[in-house]
Amino acid sequence: MKKIENLKNADIEADFAKWLLLNRGIKEVTIKKYLGAIRTVENILNNNEHLTTKIFEISDPELIKSFKNNKEVQEIDKRGNRMYTVPLNHYIKFLYYLKEINEESLDDQLNREVEDILMNNELRKTTLKMSKISTPTEMFVTKTNYYKRNPIKAANALILANFNCEISSEHKTFISRKTGENFVEAHHLIPMNQQKNYLEVNIDVEENIIALCPNCHRMIHGGKEFEVSTLLNDLWQMRNEGLINKGINISLDKLKKMYFIAE
Repeated sequence: MKKIENLKNADIEADFAKWLLLNRGIKEVTIKKYLGAIRTVENILNNNEHLTTKIFEISDPELIKSFKNNKEVQEIDKRGNRMYTVPLNHYIKFLYYLKEINEESLDDQLNREVEDILMNNELRKTTLKMSKISTPTEMFVTKTNYYKRNPIKAANALILANFNCEISSEHKTFISRKTGENFVEAHHLIPMNQQKNYLEVNIDVEENIIALCPNCHRMIHGGKEFEVSTLLNDLWQMRNEGLINKGINISLDKLKKMYFIAE
């Protein structure tokens, strides 16, 4: 049986229902049917010992996907005209939505810390040295698990990019009050929530940190698939060699899947 990562939020079912209503435009009567269908799937999986917890306590979307392969679930889904897999698909999208919100929030926090560090000009007077290959930093366990980002490495990445957006140096924004430089933000190309898949090497390194203007940064988090795909093509070509030198191997297809791009 796969390891189950539990959500700490006891109100996750209510949050999911609200998300269906407000973000997906689904009527309340349909939402009630969806919640009931998910409970039916849960009972099936509990009865044949494929599940030992509640579905709404699971935060791993890949595990939820695997439930759709259960033979008994497939049988009732076929008879019910997909009335069971459709709600599961919505819950999978909801879990990805939560992960994306958490990633953006951590990005914002990191960039506030980076600006504070860059106010100290001493950092820029030193000869910058790229960090060595190292093991991952500590995972912090709260409502969602995350790995701490090192703001000094992120600041180094912005300096190395000469405070230009790495998509295009023509993407000028404004002069930051704190740094006196063109304002750009740090973004981890391989998201830090993927550190769990790189247990032997730290992905919080300058080679994995991109300087982006706010527009490109928001686009890579929330743009249309073809826009995000285009950005990732360029950034992967730009950084792949450096990542390999740090022991970080990532194919373009795998990177796109991390951004929920299906190609």
